[in-house]
Amino acid sequence: MALLVGYLIGISHVDPLRWNLTLERFIPEDVSTLPDIDLDCPRILRDELIRRVHQYFGPDYAVLAGAISTYSTKGIIQDLGKGLGLSKQDLKLLSRQLHSHNTASLWKEMAELPASRDKVEAPGWRDMIQLPPAD
Repeated sequence: MALLVGYLIGISHVDPLRWNLTLERFIPEDVSTLPDIDLDCPRILRDELIRRVHQYFGPDYAVLAGAISTYSTKGIIQDLGKGLGLSKQDLKLLSRQLHSHNTASLWKEMAELPASRDKVEAPGWRDMIQLPPAD
């Protein structure tokens, strides 16, 4: 369905009927409502795609949806540390030793752990500890 809609409104040049590219075979027979159509595209095409979908279907039948990502304490440490170029092994060890789930005390606890105490003045580690906690 999404392939056909994309072709019909001009965002894809591939005719799914010509090439027998249908998704209906993946929809269970007992489903009585049509599925949502999610359109993912490169950022540079986003505004044009939104305009075309709203123009074609109308504002009552097209909606923008968003997702909000949340992080666990381990995820925060590992992703932030990765972005700062810190060792994956050190980050894993550190995230296992942390007990806090409150970001306000997380940084203080991190600075006091034996595994990271000798690193707190090193570039990257110092930057991570000095970042303001989320409220």
